[in-house]
Parts: sequence; structure tokens; C-alpha cells
Amino acid sequence: MDLQGKADVAASKCSQVVQIVSKHFFGHDYSIEELPSSSSALNFADEAHHISMHQIVDQIKRTDHYTYASDGTSRQKRQYLERHIILADKTQLSIGFTEIATDDAKTLLEQTLEMLDELSSIYCQTEKALKDDVFKELITKMKCLMSDRAAVNKLFNKKMAEFRQDYLGNETPAMHFLYCNAHFLLGVARATDEAVKEIEEQHFLMLQKRQHAV
Repeated sequence: MDLQGKADVAASKCSQVVQIVSKHFFGHDYSIEELPSSSSALNFADEAHHISMHQIVDQIKRTDHYTYASDGTSRQKRQYLERHIILADKTQLSIGFTEIATDDAKTLLEQTLEMLDELSSIYCQTEKALKDDVFKELITKMKCLMSDRAAVNKLFNKKMAEFRQDYLGNETPAMHFLYCNAHFLLGVARATDEAVKEIEEQHFLMLQKRQHAV
């Protein structure tokens, strides 16, 4: 799991990595047939995902409220959505990445509801009758949404709040929207850097003129 989750080793290469490390560091020369196959490595990842989703719901049930945070990113012209939650005691739990076709408010809402549905289904796998109750609890305890200040996220926040209101009715607790200032600060940093460079250039030219005058 560490090879896939921490070192980004492909499932098809895990057995080869274990084979090489075992041979050169521990003197054990395993054959590929003795080590887990790529399908086994994928099964390990699926099982770990299942356990982690169950843990997330278990932690949400133990807390008074939680914040759902998301952020879009892209790799090799493909778009992904990173998601994690922050519990009332500040504990952060990653829900991982999911690929999205487009980064708009409708897609973000659909992905969020699908995520909550998946969490409910996994947690209630042995007691499917409780799924709706767990889904309702996940929606109810989602007190805050956190994202950047992009217009699409503000629209998503509005749509998510409307869904909660329709789903929970009069039971709906107040929802708060938190916005990350990282993008704004990055823009300020770039503008400041350009301004400082311009001042330095002007100062350098002034020094040159003074030297020539002397």
C-alpha cells in the first residue's frame, strides 16, 4: 500500500520493486511468481479505499460537525477534484481525488452527492436499511464548505445549500462558506515581485547616471 499510496508505484510494478529491494537490501531473491500480482495490488488498494471510507463515516458520526473542502487541479490536460474533510477537533481526513469532465457548479454538486452516497453505501453495506439515515447525518453535519474564491465555487456553495434546505427542510442547520486566500495572496506576491523588479531597475539606472556624472 505504501508503494502505491506514497511512492506512486503502479500496481503492475509493485512486485518488481519488492523483488529488487528484497534482493539488494535483505539478500532474499524472490521470484515474481512468489509475490503479489498486479491484480492483487489493485485489490489491496480497493480494500484500503473501502476501509478508509468506512473510517471517514465513523469519524463524522463521532463529531458535532465537519467542514467539506475541495480544490480542482489538472494533470496532463485531465481535470481532477481533490476532497477532504476537517472535523470539529481540526483532524483532517482525505477523501482522495476523482476525475471530472468539467469544472462547473453542477458537476461539483453531482460529485459531492455521489461521494456522500458512496460513503453511506459503504458504511451500511451490511445494514442497507440504515443508508438513508447515514446519508442524512452526513448532510446535516456538513456545517462548512471551503474552497477558493472562484465564481464556480460560490455557485456550487449556493446549490449545495439549496439542496440541504430541500432535503432537510426545517431541520437545516446554518451553513458557512469559507474561502481560501492562497490564490489572492499568490497574485499579490507576483504583482509585488514585478513592482520590486521595476524599482530595482530604476534605482540601478539612477546609480549609473550618477556614476557617469562623476
